[in-house]
Amino acid sequence: MPPLSLSEPVPLPHYFTLAAYTLYKHNQLSRSNIINAASNILAGGGGKELFSSANCFFPPVKTKIPNAFCSKISGDFPIENKQDKVEQIRILLRNYGLSDIQISTISQMHPKVFRFHPQNVILPKLKFLSSIGLSSDILHKIIVNNPWLLQRSLENKLIPCYNLLKNVPISNKDIVRIIKRNSRILGTNVEKIAANVDAFRQMGVPQSSISFVMVNHPSLVLLNCEKLKRCVEETLSLGFNRLNTLFVQAVYVLCGSSKETWENKVKV
Repeated sequence: MPPLSLSEPVPLPHYFTLAAYTLYKHNQLSRSNIINAASNILAGGGGKELFSSANCFFPPVKTKIPNAFCSKISGDFPIENKQDKVEQIRILLRNYGLSDIQISTISQMHPKVFRFHPQNVILPKLKFLSSIGLSSDILHKIIVNNPWLLQRSLENKLIPCYNLLKNVPISNKDIVRIIKRNSRILGTNVEKIAANVDAFRQMGVPQSSISFVMVNHPSLVLLNCEKLKRCVEETLSLGFNRLNTLFVQAVYVLCGSSKETWENKVKV
């Protein structure tokens, strides 16, 4: 079942929507007036004058307000009430299956996440991550462990990185494995990943080994390109065959070890 969408992005006092619809229906209040009045109410201003004006036409209690009208006006102005924003984010995360415990963990470890705009910032990322085949369990784990991914640009980070992985080429199933192992890869500059992949190719590493290292050791392509090149060159100097997957595993170990530790491993 697809996640539910928020029915009312910004909750407004009932008297406001009731009065606004009454005046709007009788051509006594323009759309811009409604938005300005709503912003004033959310900022702590009044709204009783608007309510009183509505009574001039007919008793508001007998007015049935269409849901479409409420959604329409509530989506036209920014969220001003911080508590409303926090609650909307909680609802959104629950709609995507996160438990209250997981949401609480995010709020304790990464409270700044609740400053993001729920619909403009968080929702598009959740939709994208769900669309590429991440299971609910993997999606929940990623959001809890790396909620900053929800802040990354969809157009400049997540989608370009995903497309790059597809073009390596890597199957969608393996892309999911990569993201599960290291979700930071989606928030990385695509140029860095591309440069490291090209470095492997320029040094004669076969495509099968490049795909292997990206699936099993994705952190390797997040390194500084110059450091990666030095590790590749040093691994070659030690006599490893670049055509064997053992070569890229040796590169991975070398990049993550100090020179002294590596020398001890080689001696053994």
